[in-house]
Amino acid sequence: MSDSRNRSTEAGIAVQGAVRTALIWESDIDAASVGVAVTDGIVTLTGQVRTFKEVLAVRRRVLAVPGVHGIADELVVGPCEPMTLTDTMLAHRVVDVLGWADGVDVETIQVRVTGGAVELIGSVSTRDHAETAETLVSALRGVERVENHLVVTDEASARAVHASSGSVAPDGP
Repeated sequence: MSDSRNRSTEAGIAVQGAVRTALIWESDIDAASVGVAVTDGIVTLTGQVRTFKEVLAVRRRVLAVPGVHGIADELVVGPCEPMTLTDTMLAHRVVDVLGWADGVDVETIQVRVTGGAVELIGSVSTRDHAETAETLVSALRGVERVENHLVVTDEASARAVHASSGSVAPDGP
């Protein structure tokens, strides 16, 4: 019984991640304002969105995600936040969005926000993860610019970088 429960939980986590990622990429949706929970393929949406058009966009994107069998829509339409985001609010949104991204370990990234400028500091395992982090953060409302100081720590990627630059990467630690 616990094996099927574990598979169900793992599937729910995978669907939740896929839904969050789908919402992030939809320009008509403020993904940071939408909460997502998944149980047995049923997605519960919570939070506050600006317009009914945004509710419809959320529903459409969620239903297009493989593994979603239904939606429990608890979204509220109304003003989401003050017109100007504080740096603290923006920092929370950046961390949330990075936490939702496939393959990006938010525990290895520090975020610094000053006047809408976001600085990403830390390490990721691949160049794609660094680029994904920058792309996701730059798409957030309120972000003026992103300074990506993420370092790729994966050994295979580091060797590829060294090989392309003509230098030789050491074999051992």
